[in-house]
Amino acid sequence: ALRSTEYRLKRLVGDDLPPSASYAAVLNQLPDMDEMKRAAAQAADMQTLQANSRAQRHYAESVVAQGKPQVSLGANGTATATANNGSSRATEWSAGLSLTVPILQPGQQAAERAAGKRAEAAELQVRDALNAKLYQMSDLFTSAEAALDRSRRIVDILRNSQQLRAATLVQWQ
Repeated sequence: ALRSTEYRLKRLVGDDLPPSASYAAVLNQLPDMDEMKRAAAQAADMQTLQANSRAQRHYAESVVAQGKPQVSLGANGTATATANNGSSRATEWSAGLSLTVPILQPGQQAAERAAGKRAEAAELQVRDALNAKLYQMSDLFTSAEAALDRSRRIVDILRNSQQLRAATLVQWQ
């Protein structure tokens, strides 16, 4: 049961589980739920999904930028030299500024909408994955609370039973 619980926690939080000094201490108290939620949000798979979402958002912004006027600057330089018979040197520089204004771009709006939808889907995927993790963690947390409560009640029953045995033994003696 301990291995199964540890495996499920690793799937939810990641491989960076804190080492436990004693299993008795672990079994007597539950970890802080808020800390576990923060750890789940920082897990490797969530980081991957968030990076994918950011990439999709940047791609959507670049698709939108393709439909806007663009300015580019170019520079070029050439130098030639001859040294054997006579010394001649030539240097040529050129620079240019280019302005591109899109007049007709069929399909640009469709591309912008599609890129926006992909970015939105990636963001929803991040939220859905985090919600699924949080739901599983709260389910496990509730089960662990119930198990701890049952174990405490069993310990109380065993303690009371031991006291009853001791009292019965004293009475019979």
